[in-house]
Amino acid sequence: MSQQTSMYQYYKVVSAGRQQTDKNSPIVIKTPREALKQKENSLEQDRINYPKQQPTMASLSENRGDLLSTASLVDRVDSEDEALLSIRHLVSDPKPLSYQESFNSSSASTPTKNNVSQKRALSGSRRSSSMSPRKKSQNTPVSTVIRRLKHRSPRKLIYDEAIDTSKVSEVVEILNLARTGVLPKNNFFLSEVYRNNDSEPPERGYIEIDDTTSTYRIDRVNIPNDKHAEHMFNIIVDVFANSINCGYFDDDELDRIFDMLTMSQQSQALFVRMLLRTHVWKRRTSIKYPEIAEDLNPLFDELEENNFFTSDTNDVPLENLLTILSASEVHDVARQSNIPRQKTKESAIEKILRTSSTQSLFPGRESPATVLRRRVLNALGPCTCLLQEMINLVERIITLFIPAQEITATLSSTFLQLTMIKDGSLRYPEVQVHKVPVFQNRDHLVRYVDWKQKWKLVLELPRGDPRNWDTFRRIGRDAHSRLMFLLQQNPISQTDTGVPRHVQKFSEKYVCMKIVTSCLEIFKKESSYIPEAVKMLNDLINQETYCQSRKGEWYDELALIETKYNKNLNDAARIIIKGLTHATVTEIGKHVLTKRASMLAKRKNGINRDVQSDLKGLINPDILREPRKVSIHGKVMQGNKTGRKTTWKMDLEDGDKGYMGVEQRAVCYYKELGYIHKWHCEGSFPVTLFALLMWEELYTLSIRGTYLSMYQRAPLDLYTSEFYTNRKEEIDRKIEFIKILSEEQLCSLIETSLETRSLYESIMPKPLAVSNEQFVDLVRCMGPVIVAGICKRMGSNFSVWKAGFPDLVIWDPVGKRYKIVEVKGPGDTLSPKQTLWMRYLKDLGADIELCEIKTGVLSTLNSATTTPRSAT
Repeated sequence: MSQQTSMYQYYKVVSAGRQQTDKNSPIVIKTPREALKQKENSLEQDRINYPKQQPTMASLSENRGDLLSTASLVDRVDSEDEALLSIRHLVSDPKPLSYQESFNSSSASTPTKNNVSQKRALSGSRRSSSMSPRKKSQNTPVSTVIRRLKHRSPRKLIYDEAIDTSKVSEVVEILNLARTGVLPKNNFFLSEVYRNNDSEPPERGYIEIDDTTSTYRIDRVNIPNDKHAEHMFNIIVDVFANSINCGYFDDDELDRIFDMLTMSQQSQALFVRMLLRTHVWKRRTSIKYPEIAEDLNPLFDELEENNFFTSDTNDVPLENLLTILSASEVHDVARQSNIPRQKTKESAIEKILRTSSTQSLFPGRESPATVLRRRVLNALGPCTCLLQEMINLVERIITLFIPAQEITATLSSTFLQLTMIKDGSLRYPEVQVHKVPVFQNRDHLVRYVDWKQKWKLVLELPRGDPRNWDTFRRIGRDAHSRLMFLLQQNPISQTDTGVPRHVQKFSEKYVCMKIVTSCLEIFKKESSYIPEAVKMLNDLINQETYCQSRKGEWYDELALIETKYNKNLNDAARIIIKGLTHATVTEIGKHVLTKRASMLAKRKNGINRDVQSDLKGLINPDILREPRKVSIHGKVMQGNKTGRKTTWKMDLEDGDKGYMGVEQRAVCYYKELGYIHKWHCEGSFPVTLFALLMWEELYTLSIRGTYLSMYQRAPLDLYTSEFYTNRKEEIDRKIEFIKILSEEQLCSLIETSLETRSLYESIMPKPLAVSNEQFVDLVRCMGPVIVAGICKRMGSNFSVWKAGFPDLVIWDPVGKRYKIVEVKGPGDTLSPKQTLWMRYLKDLGADIELCEIKTGVLSTLNSATTTPRSAT
């Protein structure tokens, strides 16, 4: 049986404490339903004979082994009839029991006391030093218990005041299944997982075995009493409650994950504190956490014993060790080595490193490098550092916890998010989470996380600092090389065929593509790297899988390079012709290329007439038509610098002078015309409107794989072209519904949505720059047709049209008038998205115009010239 189909193999059922079968007896193969029925009958019999007293959690593995094993079996049995490849769909219980209702009858037991080097007995909630099981009513049927285990709300883990102990027990059971080989390592056919959305897998049988000697024991788990450590504990439990995730880790990693749950409470707190800090070598004496312990050395010893940290500095470069020392200590080391005193720490380190590279004058004596290293280590004392393997392991766990997390998110921001969720200040919409795989196997996850960290570095490094350009180019070259290797090795892999676009984003190819496109700008800054930029652009254009909406921009970049650097207008024109005739170039791409084609078509020299004629034949004049304009004259303050926002000076009616930006200058002009309300929205208005009216399409419709976590602001396919196609019928129906509403009906709908849905973390910007009443008045001025048209535009391709909307909306609720205005100062031009948005709004019937602020003499406040409407 091949590894790809290993998920269809027969599984072994854990049966701790059950009547043992004869080793020589034949193996009995049962169907899932037969196995379930037998386990339910057996549990029902045990319930009758179950002792009246509540067992302690220290003996949980012995007294509740049957229930946990059967719960795991039931989860697997039911999942086989519901989803492909043993994928369980964990859906939040619409009416989950509260924490108090679930634990009001739990009892506490006395904890055992061990020293730091040993694993402590299982501790309980923050109020109790022991962990107790959820007490079940003696009259509760077994089927009800199983059903509660299966349908436990996944939100409970974070929202409750204490950790769900029964879920911890379930996780330990799942880890045991994975560690003993019952759950195989993952190797999914992702195309099959997502192609067969409604199909059922074939029946699978189970082999009963005896595994009374479990690898992991529940009584070794330590519930943390520190807030940060509790977050980490919760994340681990939440991730591995989904048995699929265990298959992404090897046995050594599973051991380390269990060690994270069983370390002493103080060691867990210290471990998480160090995770939140920069991951570099540190002196133990410089690390102070009195709230954890006065003496942290025993805790560091425990962490090193578990292979979380290391104190071995043999392979650490001398330069790194010197940077840990203070300036005075560096000077002392230099003085001991007879190095003249330097003015700064940096210059002293440079002198020490130069001395360490010399050879010993006498054979057989220690080299200067050895002597210097010993002196530096003596000055440092004990040092410690997080192992890179642990850092990578935690990154992979966080990735599985929130797969769609922002690339620049940190562990600190994740913990803050969980804290806000727990105290109720942050709420996410109730969505159906699909626990489906987005990674084929362990290697897929490892490579994705590795490249994601490099992408994060590219996004965080300041681009304006030339000292970082070498780093950008190095990462960009590595990503380009890896991308080309993957495309040549397997141009159409299983990750690209039959897999939704929002799932393809969790691939090594996609991340490499994003890194290359992000680093291209740096390659173009110096002429010596232009050939590399040209090669990268050609490679990006030739691939047909990722970022297809940007092909027009890539063609335009190539044409610009030929025009500006190579001075070859003919080649530039041929590139534009090729781009305009390319099938996958978007509306925005065609606008960009048409604009450059128009510039080349006007050139009188340097371009072949035949090429120029072909270029003119592809220019669509409708694409270049400009919107209605109004020009306002004003005075610019002296000292304004090119590339920065200009500051304008205005004479007010009372004789005073006002200073403002270009948008405020336009607002003053329109306020004199009676538009008393304004919103400098920068695109937040159409996004808010779309979220309020398309809430059901965003958060209620269940599209496979679009919600992988409870903590998502939007479905994953929202940022792909498939969002509309996945919901075409529902979106079209909603648009038609909005159109037939009366103004008052629409305003009532908006008002209700604002009151209820602004409480949640969603795509809707928070807080709004206007009040709810003002927003409703603006919608009333626009009317249902304009509102529906804006929502339709946003729904057609949200990732494209969330930007480019005019930045100023003004309205007069009394006269029921409004204007949508794009404001531009001297030297500013409309971007392609802004031009296309304004054209769309004009065709929709909206009152739209371009307001240009020009320098000149300001005679009156309302001095303006307007381009006639016929010119548009």
